[in-house]
Amino acid sequence: MQQSRLDSVHCPTIVLPPMERAKSEGEPVTEPPEGRLSVELVGPRVVLREPRLDDAPALLAAFGDPEVVRYMAIPVQTLETEQQYLKSAMAEAQRNPRREFHLAVALRASGAVIGMARISISSVEHLRGDVGYGIRRDLWNRGYTTEALTCLVNLASRSWACGA
Repeated sequence: MQQSRLDSVHCPTIVLPPMERAKSEGEPVTEPPEGRLSVELVGPRVVLREPRLDDAPALLAAFGDPEVVRYMAIPVQTLETEQQYLKSAMAEAQRNPRREFHLAVALRASGAVIGMARISISSVEHLRGDVGYGIRRDLWNRGYTTEALTCLVNLASRSWACGA
């Protein structure tokens, strides 16, 4: 059987307590704020990490673009609405059990935040969930979204396998 493009994207899921930042792909990389567990997903070219309030200006470059939000259930964003969204996502990360993961998508090489990706696990029993994402328009068609979504699907698969 031929390997699909998605199968070739390696993205380990990391849900660990604080530890020293690791440098290579596949090693845990966490810096949880306020002592909570943190999620960071490391792919070949992108890193999905917990969002921070200081990500708002970078996210505005994506979600302030009418073409990026064209088919989303949100209006064109402002700096204030981005900050509100980030506060909401950070609050959601505190829930236990955690069923929604709103993660900043950053370029691995530079750390520059280029968008957000989200997965909601609505039913572990029925293996059901949904995803959402938004990436800066100037970076469309480069495979970053495919890589980010592969990381999210791996996260959900591991959550389901663990019965989380």
